[in-house]
Amino acid sequence: MLHTWSLSVEEQFYIFFPSLMVLLWALGTKKLTLVILLAGLASFSYANWGSINSPNATFFLIFSRLWELFIGVIVALILFRRDLKVSLFVKQVLSLTGVLAILISVRLFDEFTPFPSYYALLPTFGAGLIIVFARQGTLTHRILFSSPLVGVGLISYSAYLCHQPLFAFARHLSVDEPTQSVFLALIVFTFFAAWFSWRFIEAPFRDRDYFSQGVIFSSP
Repeated sequence: MLHTWSLSVEEQFYIFFPSLMVLLWALGTKKLTLVILLAGLASFSYANWGSINSPNATFFLIFSRLWELFIGVIVALILFRRDLKVSLFVKQVLSLTGVLAILISVRLFDEFTPFPSYYALLPTFGAGLIIVFARQGTLTHRILFSSPLVGVGLISYSAYLCHQPLFAFARHLSVDEPTQSVFLALIVFTFFAAWFSWRFIEAPFRDRDYFSQGVIFSSP
């Protein structure tokens, strides 16, 4: 059900945001950016209030997650302009800051961390810094473009889809919390299943020789 929720939030955004863009694009990118910033600020304020006063609804509803998606929109607008002239040193510092922010989140956040509150700024803003500033020539770029990490990136979505049901069923089938050995085995199996899904489902589906637009929209 977590997958159903996360995909529904993304689908709501993908449906409504393009309509908003169509309506506001004539204003120009500056005014459009201002509207997005104001809407994101309202969503962020609600998320901070709701993470304390109504944590379950705040975690699952799109209104409190909208600001996280809008960070991605701001990143896209920045990259769309393509006139971000900063030195390699600045790119190095800001891209590494993004990596550090994500690592801090992984290390310090737990089930007691109010989310999505201002704590969520660390991983989301960190990801934004990486996307914008991890340009060619930076250490972050070299690390993220290494073959092992590119390989993990290719299968990451499939791994996301696979891991949650595996871990959930393991917990349901165990009297006590599964051991670390069980979770390690499930992680290994997750990567195998993710590769299989990417190789035989995702990659062929993206190949227009197999699935053209006509084939997709004419299918029953």
